[in-house]
Amino acid sequence: MNAPRRFPFWTATSLIVALIGNLAAAAFVVVPLFQIASGTGVRLLWGNFESFLASVGTLVLVISLSIIAWRREHYRIATIPILFFALTPWFFSSWAMHLVAAARGILLEP
Repeated sequence: MNAPRRFPFWTATSLIVALIGNLAAAAFVVVPLFQIASGTGVRLLWGNFESFLASVGTLVLVISLSIIAWRREHYRIATIPILFFALTPWFFSSWAMHLVAAARGILLEP
């Protein structure tokens, strides 16, 4: 008989870190938009820098956790979407920032 497989702790942890990193990167640019009056122009330089740091931190953490998961749990196919989620904070935070700014009538200045 086959022994039941253990719960993939490291794989699940890397997926959760990737999703939290996406949300944190988006929160750094979306939260300041809710504190600005509608109809104003804004440059979110500090928020974009914080979002960039969250994205890089997410990428580094998820890559290291995925390597651990790859070596210990042998869920090789699961690491591909997890690494994809580690790369999406840049796109997701930009999309969320533009969506909220358009909904609130805020002009994003270059």
